[in-house]
Amino acid sequence: MNGFNTSQATDASLTFVDVTLRDQRLRLLAGGGVYHRDRRSLFVADLHLGKDTTFRRHGLPVPKGSCEATLNRVAKMIDACEPAQLFFLGDMFHAKSSVSDEVDRAICAFRDRFSEIPMTLVRGNHDASFRKLPSRWAIDSCAENFIVDELRLCHHPVHCGDDKALALAGHLHPAFALGTVTERLGNLPCFWYTQGCLILPAIGEFTGTYRVRRQAADDRVWVVADETVLEIPNV
Repeated sequence: MNGFNTSQATDASLTFVDVTLRDQRLRLLAGGGVYHRDRRSLFVADLHLGKDTTFRRHGLPVPKGSCEATLNRVAKMIDACEPAQLFFLGDMFHAKSSVSDEVDRAICAFRDRFSEIPMTLVRGNHDASFRKLPSRWAIDSCAENFIVDELRLCHHPVHCGDDKALALAGHLHPAFALGTVTERLGNLPCFWYTQGCLILPAIGEFTGTYRVRRQAADDRVWVVADETVLEIPNV
């Protein structure tokens, strides 16, 4: 049976909310990741490393350093949760051509810092050309719909229906619009649970968002704002 725990806490300056979905005890982190409390696994989605390189190649004057900033965001979650394993749920890279020397150095430094943690990339549509990652990164890769116990690891969201498994996915870069009749706060990154699938917000610095709307009565949405995770009541 699905459960929901509305308690919030702060650990190492990172706010989170604990939830139970399809008997899976999860921690939704303000950094945008999900920590599985029993498996001690951390899941993140849509880093799009190297996207700034692609922008600059096309003449757009975006600043450097977004790759390092994105990986530092993941590092903060690792430091807070101390996971035994890390999964990237697709689109870790923007494109194979966008992996510059800067991106390579940042990944190597990140990997050296957390050398004891096994890491796996569940390939997304932007990772399609990475059938095998460079050995120096020490990151395994696999196709989506990778099953771990009763977790279904995907990049593209899926509907699990009556299946007992819980799907974790990314791809959509979900956001939720907050506001009243007279005021709007804009779109905030969010976690969106719908039809047995928990869709994670994008981690990447240079990623847009897709505004989501509840599709079923039991859909749940948690927005991320000011290092806080908040449930949006279904009214």
